[in-house]
Parts: sequence; C-alpha cells; structure tokens
Amino acid sequence: MPLSNIVKKNKGSSGNGGTFEPFAVPTNLIHEMTSAEKAEKERRENPTVDENGEHIQTVAEAKLEAAAL
Repeated sequence: MPLSNIVKKNKGSSGNGGTFEPFAVPTNLIHEMTSAEKAEKERRENPTVDENGEHIQTVAEAKLEAAAL
C-alpha cells in the first residue's frame, strides 16, 4: 500500500506536512472461533496421546500425582 493512501496532504499548507488518517481493518481478517473450532485447536495443540498411542501426562495429572507422594 503506498504511503500516499495513509497520509493525506493538508490543503492550503505550504510544506510537506500531512495528517495521519488510519485505515479500517478489513472485517474478513477478524474471525471469532466457534466452540467446536476452539475444541479442535485445543486437541491439536495439547494432545493427550503421542504418535505411539501412549498417554501423555498433563500438568494437572502430574500435580495430582506429586501431591499424592
């Protein structure tokens, strides 16, 4: 995007001054995740089973186990 689309020259002023006018963020860049999308993201980012099918201990499980000792 050229800078001229962001900074507009002041009419009637002598010099290179301009005013800054921020542009609107396109609405297609903002996406609120649904509960199903959030659950899928959580499953992908925090797996409970490794590639061999074995259980991966979570932090909460480790804390419970440590408290029992």
